[in-house]
Amino acid sequence: MVSSFYLLLKELESSSRLQEEFDSTTIDLKDYEVREGSVSLDILKGDILIVDGQISFKVHLTCARCGRGFDREFSEHLHREFILGRDPYDSNPKVRLRDSDLDRVFFQDVGIDLTADIREVVITAIPMAPHCQEDCKGICPYCGQDLNQGSCDCQQPGGGGWLDEYIKDQDKSAD
Repeated sequence: MVSSFYLLLKELESSSRLQEEFDSTTIDLKDYEVREGSVSLDILKGDILIVDGQISFKVHLTCARCGRGFDREFSEHLHREFILGRDPYDSNPKVRLRDSDLDRVFFQDVGIDLTADIREVVITAIPMAPHCQEDCKGICPYCGQDLNQGSCDCQQPGGGGWLDEYIKDQDKSAD
């Protein structure tokens, strides 16, 4: 199956625009559920093929503090420069790269698949420990009460809560 983000060089004009919708399946993203995504890229074809534009998407996440699911929208920039030919740095692994080198990609094919680049932008935009709201209070480590819904009545000092029991059970099963 050919990706909708595959650019066939002979079909590109000197200036083109790529506008496509995507979801988790389209960009082969297994760890996150992208509910709505759109790509809007300007493509300039010359000695260097320049791809520049926006990737906007809504993803379903789980709060790292309280465990509730929520949707968050992102809008991220994508800039890549594709150069036809061999990568000159392959033969010299000790070369120092400049910041501008990080957006350059060498290729030797009749086209370029942007799927991996789009997936990379999506993955790097998503925080490692997302929060449903900035001031999320999380859950009580003793009784599991969602502290966003209200305070709990458990006796916190001295423990004995469900989390302590769970940890003890895990330690026993590890032995």
